[in-house]
Amino acid sequence: MSDNLSKPTKYIPSTSDAWGAFPPEVETCAVREPFCVFQFNKPIAIPYNFMMSASQWKRLSQENKLEFLLAVRFGMEYDLSKLNKDGLLSTTGFHTQMYVKFQSYLQKNFQKEAAVLVAIFQHNAFTTRFKSAFAIGDLFSLKGEIDDLRVDDIMTGGIMISRRGGRATFINRKLYRQIFKQDYNPEMLRVLAVQKIYPDEINTLF
Repeated sequence: MSDNLSKPTKYIPSTSDAWGAFPPEVETCAVREPFCVFQFNKPIAIPYNFMMSASQWKRLSQENKLEFLLAVRFGMEYDLSKLNKDGLLSTTGFHTQMYVKFQSYLQKNFQKEAAVLVAIFQHNAFTTRFKSAFAIGDLFSLKGEIDDLRVDDIMTGGIMISRRGGRATFINRKLYRQIFKQDYNPEMLRVLAVQKIYPDEINTLF
């Protein structure tokens, strides 16, 4: 482990810079746009954001559009307002699990046809979500990154991921170490190994 990393801890230290990117609350919608604006008492949800700042999301969208889109979709599959019981979001085990699970999610989805992925993520279709509609602009303030999608950008991102054996180019163990200033939680890695969900290895990410 690098000298500037602390030993893995069960909880994220209260002084950690990671807290600056705590997932924001957003309103959800149970009807299709544009009728969502007429719905009152919209429930509040907290989609997962890997504890990444807006600038990190923007960098990801510029470096690998496909990974960016799949990361947004992955995060929207989780509502932390329902999961964050007993301080779950403050544990490194939870974030380790999410980072590792994203690797598996990416491997299963990155080879889909680029044209199909573009259709899925076009603004009018994507903001209605899969269960209830998170507005992408409210999620990461990056709606413009999805409004102008190009098939060749998606294909380029897929090639970059393929060259890494289906592993993420940005949201990976290296990023986790940068954000949390420690390595993956070893206890959670043992749990995931039993489930046959294995982490990305740090020596493949440089």
